[in-house]
Amino acid sequence: MTKISQYPEISTPDVDDLLIGTDVENSNATKNFTIQSVIDLVQEGVVPKYKVYTALLTQSGTSAPVATILENTLGGTLVWSYVVPGVFYGTLTGAFTLNKTTVLNNITNGNTCVTAVRSSVNDIQIQTRNFSNINENSSMNGMTIEIRVYN
Repeated sequence: MTKISQYPEISTPDVDDLLIGTDVENSNATKNFTIQSVIDLVQEGVVPKYKVYTALLTQSGTSAPVATILENTLGGTLVWSYVVPGVFYGTLTGAFTLNKTTVLNNITNGNTCVTAVRSSVNDIQIQTRNFSNINENSSMNGMTIEIRVYN
């Protein structure tokens, strides 16, 4: 234990200090745990349920969407491309597991319908259409997209 100089009666634990606890995996036996072992157990238990890609997408003309990335824990760079009017792909090899990938989007332009889906293990497809159901470009202006790949 380390004494706190202003308060000698109070000590802070060191990582090698022992705590007494119950080992539930071993017949509830009493066990001494170090502070470090408790820290390690807590950190092991804090595993995210999914990897995530969150970005704001902007697209104009026949250019690929440009992403302002807010968070990316997918383990690689998602590359956006233009395919045909109103159709765009985000590609990252092997990233989008079947039945474990969701795509959420929010468009700020009220005149556009957006569909964003996992189209393969490698691709996310975005389609933008006007209310006459005609594909159109230049509809994404800071559109939010979030892709989650669950463990």
